[in-house]
Amino acid sequence: MNDQRSLNSLYAIVFINAFVFGLIIPLVPLHALELGASEVEIGIIGSLGALTTAFLPLFFGRLSERKGRKALMFPGLATFGCVCAGYAFSLSISQIMLIKIFEGLSSALFWSPSDALAGDLAPVTRRGHVAGRFGIAWSLGFILGPFAGGVMMSIVGFRTSMYLAAALIPPCTLLLHRNVAEPLRKPAPHSEAYKISMLVDPSIRPIIPAMLIYGFVGGTFYCLFPAYAAYLGFTASEIGSLLSFLSLSRTLSFVYTSRILARIGKSRSMRLGGILIGIPALLLVALTGFVPLAVVLACIGLGEGLVYSVVMVIIFGSSARGEATGALESSIGTGWLAGPLIGGYAAESLQPLPYLTCAVISLLGLTMVSRRFED
Repeated sequence: MNDQRSLNSLYAIVFINAFVFGLIIPLVPLHALELGASEVEIGIIGSLGALTTAFLPLFFGRLSERKGRKALMFPGLATFGCVCAGYAFSLSISQIMLIKIFEGLSSALFWSPSDALAGDLAPVTRRGHVAGRFGIAWSLGFILGPFAGGVMMSIVGFRTSMYLAAALIPPCTLLLHRNVAEPLRKPAPHSEAYKISMLVDPSIRPIIPAMLIYGFVGGTFYCLFPAYAAYLGFTASEIGSLLSFLSLSRTLSFVYTSRILARIGKSRSMRLGGILIGIPALLLVALTGFVPLAVVLACIGLGEGLVYSVVMVIIFGSSARGEATGALESSIGTGWLAGPLIGGYAAESLQPLPYLTCAVISLLGLTMVSRRFED
């Protein structure tokens, strides 16, 4: 089985998994609101999903160096299917919180090995291209997922939507088993120097703060913005559409990843990403209309796409790919843990405060981090 066929199948699996994840993102907060959740409880729900992804991906990424990528992706998919079915049966805030922890576990099992597997399959001369296509695959899922979730909840309700989401996972498992061939790799060294090399390598180390900010912004918008938009009077389908604009623009940035990096380099791409996130996030607090909010979210998506692309290209060139992708996912998870938790409490005092926080840390933080990237 050739690597290109395996890559194409991996893209399909990643797309479906991201579609389902995107589908449930706006539905769980809205379902929690129906059950009487407060802003703080919605923030806690979002943070619980990131609790496991804040710590486990680094362990699973390193484990995938020894056990193989697919050996972890299979249980990740199975757990995710059970999570979707579990949401359908949830009747209380506490049940949603418990299920959210297992959702984080499924993400930790699936995403670190899948990131690394894409790097394993990528030819050396086409790493930027593969990073862009991999980003397109999961980002397309995020485009269609929130929109489909909002429409499905409006038409068939929350529980049926969750049943349909769960039904999409078994085909992914079959496709992974039959169509994705995992390349043979040299056994990972076990010396202590190797274990810490990813952290002391100057080209890899900056990915951690960059992905912390990326996760903080993503967690804030995906977990808290649905409730904020509902407060502004938008319907479930409109909220799903707004989140889809964020994901669509992020996908467009992935399409041009290799060209952008070739033209302006990693450092300036990272700075540009911070500007595209920070300035629109500042403007968001003064806007209430659908079209202005869609434009703002689209700009934020472009910025997030640039930040992610820079980091993925660096990781694909690392010899400790599994460990590096684990660090990436752990950093995103930690940011996703902090964003909704801090933002949920902040929103209790002032609704737009979480988005002002995202603006500040993006403009200042990513500018500082960009100085540490080598072009």
